[in-house]
Amino acid sequence: MRPHPTDVREKRNTAIKFGFRKRTDAYHYPFSLRNYCDIEFHNVTGESTTAYIGLKAALEFVQKPTIFFICYDVGYNKILQIFVRHVVCSLAVREGEGLTVYMFDMRNFQDISLHFQADMEKTLSEYAKVPVKIVNAACLYNEKCIYLQRFKGDHEMGWCIGWALLFLDYLTTNPDIAEKTPEGKKKEFAKLYTQLDKHLAGPRSNSFIEAYYIRLLDIAV
Repeated sequence: MRPHPTDVREKRNTAIKFGFRKRTDAYHYPFSLRNYCDIEFHNVTGESTTAYIGLKAALEFVQKPTIFFICYDVGYNKILQIFVRHVVCSLAVREGEGLTVYMFDMRNFQDISLHFQADMEKTLSEYAKVPVKIVNAACLYNEKCIYLQRFKGDHEMGWCIGWALLFLDYLTTNPDIAEKTPEGKKKEFAKLYTQLDKHLAGPRSNSFIEAYYIRLLDIAV
């Protein structure tokens, strides 16, 4: 049986996440030692947002492009009979008078709620002390957002853990991305999503991210 991300101890997933930092010092990595998520929005349950103190400081003071993981509530899944949360690799870059946070997600935020993106921007702006604009990389130059998880089984959850690592892998492999203009970044991210979508749509299978995650487990020390 293939290992599933939710069956792997969080400590191991976090260790893989930390391992990518060794590739390049082009970014700042305010990763929490105790949690796979660096900031947690409890947008459905209504609990207070919790954020790693190092991330709060980074958003306010660090000038380097900053990578961190955002988690938020998706809601109760009737098929799984469980409350589902989601994790997203994110990149914060100082652009203009504020911060742009590129979230490598796989759904339209309006599917969560109409005001969800604005709520996240407000919270992040409070930490950064400057205006924050969120760009959903899944929705660039497309009529519909590219839903990367559409071929996973109805009885599965947790592959977002693997997707977050894949986007972290991509960013640390391509550190020059952060130096591009805002439009240049968007074009690169849109091209990436188009390529990923082809990997999934060809076989109409979730096997691409499954194989990627299993390979990470194999090579991780």
